[in-house]
Amino acid sequence: MERKGIIAAGNMLVDHVHQIGQWPERGWLVEIVHSERATGGAPLNVLLTLAKMHAGLPLQAVGLIGEDNDGDYITAMLDQYHINRQLVQRTSSAPTSMTQVMTDAEGQRTFFHSPGANRLLDLPAFEPLDAPLKIFHLGYLLLLESLDRPDEVYGTRSARLLAQMRERGYEVSLDLVSRKGDPRYRPLVLPALKHLDYLTINELEASEFSGLEIRLPNGEPHVANIARAASALLDAGVRQRVVIHCPEGHGRLPYRSRALGTVMAAAAGGDYRQRRRGGRLLRRSAVWQSRTLAVNRQSAAGSRLRPRQPAGRQCDRRRQNAP
Repeated sequence: MERKGIIAAGNMLVDHVHQIGQWPERGWLVEIVHSERATGGAPLNVLLTLAKMHAGLPLQAVGLIGEDNDGDYITAMLDQYHINRQLVQRTSSAPTSMTQVMTDAEGQRTFFHSPGANRLLDLPAFEPLDAPLKIFHLGYLLLLESLDRPDEVYGTRSARLLAQMRERGYEVSLDLVSRKGDPRYRPLVLPALKHLDYLTINELEASEFSGLEIRLPNGEPHVANIARAASALLDAGVRQRVVIHCPEGHGRLPYRSRALGTVMAAAAGGDYRQRRRGGRLLRRSAVWQSRTLAVNRQSAAGSRLRPRQPAGRQCDRRRQNAP
């Protein structure tokens, strides 16, 4: 039987989102213009977005939330959109994870995060998982304390989990979190890469992994370095596709080079973790949403990329044998 559908697991939280006029200097006050509550974290963003798109895919969530109002809100949202929450467990040992999100007038977001119950999510939560779905998506490394712990065989417990999911027949996908200068970044990410089919990250995360400057001096995306970062991630073990997205994008831009051939955005793969407000849901190509910059893989790193039109950009590097 052909597998289809997505299991999304990991950080489940509630975002308390506040619109502010500008970011204040230290010690000063700024008014909150508007506030709202929304679900957040990799599994909820992916699953609820797909459910709202009426994609017709079986969807299942795996996670750990508290026995509190925010936990009730998450379960209500999963029920409203008919997402399987059989493996969403609740605990009295920690509150539901939450993030206070400050969004300035230019749309730049800053996050104040409380990990809560997500710290306790560990391998036993995944033992009952046997649904015949196609893709297992995990997010976010560096924010899953128990799964980020060392493992003698696999390097980290999250790498062990991803390997187990591949052994069960799932295609494995991973999302990371932006934590500038965190010395754990490479030690926690590298062990996971060889167990992945798909990796979706933003330009900040790509820079942390690769050490490359992802922005030009004028602030524009450094597309050639984004391509190099994507190739480095593929060389480190990702089997099928690396997607690197940026706030710029909202569209697609073909690139040509001798090695790459035509590189084109296959999906408008934006930051699906948060940038789904306003109803801009992607109506093409499965998983991701709008507002993205990306690169497509058919070459060695460092190919010269020449833009052919001034539309938005997306960098989606994939292996030649990707579906």
